[in-house]
Amino acid sequence: MDKKELQERLKKYAIAVVKFSEELPDYSGFRTVKNQIVPSAPGSAAGYRAACRAKSTASAAFSCRSTNLSASESIRSRNAR
Repeated sequence: MDKKELQERLKKYAIAVVKFSEELPDYSGFRTVKNQIVPSAPGSAAGYRAACRAKSTASAAFSCRSTNLSASESIRSRNAR
């Protein structure tokens, strides 16, 4: 998989997570899940795009670490349901 393909997959994932969160009931427990996954899924896509545009290896590594954290948070939140 090349970087453009991964960027597109992450974008689709972020959109799917936002749409999924809109379908959740408006109860306090679900609001907590929404508040976690809605920022983290698009954050994963944005972080990967930033890593691809990075000017240095250190900057790319930092973006990858932050992307990994965002992805982990969205996956943990999604598995908790």
